[in-house]
Amino acid sequence: MDFVVPPEGTPVAQFEYYFTPGNEQGAAILRIDHVQTGTHVTHAFLAYDKLPQAVFPPARAAMRRAGDAVRVGCGLDLSKMTMREVGFVDAFLP
Repeated sequence: MDFVVPPEGTPVAQFEYYFTPGNEQGAAILRIDHVQTGTHVTHAFLAYDKLPQAVFPPARAAMRRAGDAVRVGCGLDLSKMTMREVGFVDAFLP
């Protein structure tokens, strides 16, 4: 995933908290940047290869639990974020 680099000194928290069982080719990440204009949140399930559909329900459940933990622990409600499929890429270019 290509993240926008925040200005120097910007507080950033990033966690990879879920990996697909058995092969670890997919990972869920949560990134929170506190920028001058507000809070920027990226919550994504990324894959290093094309994954079978069966891995998505447990990943989405893990993402919901992570959202609940952020709401309880930080007071940041992610429930209004909608999940959407972004697609598959073969490589990331610099």
